[in-house]
Amino acid sequence: MHLSLLYQYFVTSILAIFLFNFIINNILFKNTANYSLPESLIKSPPLISILVPARNEAKNIKRCLISLSKQDYPNIEILVLDDNSNDGTSIIVEEFAEKDSRVKLITGKPLKSGWIGKSYACYQLSKYAKGKYFIFTDADTLHFKNSISSAIGCLTGNNLGALSAIPKQIMVTFHERMVVTWVHFGILSL
Repeated sequence: MHLSLLYQYFVTSILAIFLFNFIINNILFKNTANYSLPESLIKSPPLISILVPARNEAKNIKRCLISLSKQDYPNIEILVLDDNSNDGTSIIVEEFAEKDSRVKLITGKPLKSGWIGKSYACYQLSKYAKGKYFIFTDADTLHFKNSISSAIGCLTGNNLGALSAIPKQIMVTFHERMVVTWVHFGILSL
């Protein structure tokens, strides 16, 4: 009986922490969709580099590129690093790049010792990027047409040095819908 009571306290404590964190996050998180570009950036928009590391994302990359290519921000480059995919990801990106000159495919280099895969892919992308601002996004995300302009508006409007935005993610299974939603609002900011 004693262990049962301890277990109940433990579970209740964990749930209370997650609930508290969830409430605080909903109060403190800023919705970047409420921001627009300042007048100075509308007149002379700096280049924004959208950087997409991709490894075996053939099922998702085209939808991601379509959503990025429809951005209302006028001055973007979209760089996709194929991180040694074996499912045709690079072919899809090349075909897309033929139709949209803002999209460029970069072939990833072999992983260097001491690096983690995605971090190294992002590092490589940053070396090719020419923009004033870098926006890193995953290949399995979709973006509303104002995602970039809203994010840049939030960044510049609040005089921030960095911004983490959470785009709409493609979640297919029930388990993905349950877990991924809580990752952003329940775990990441602990």
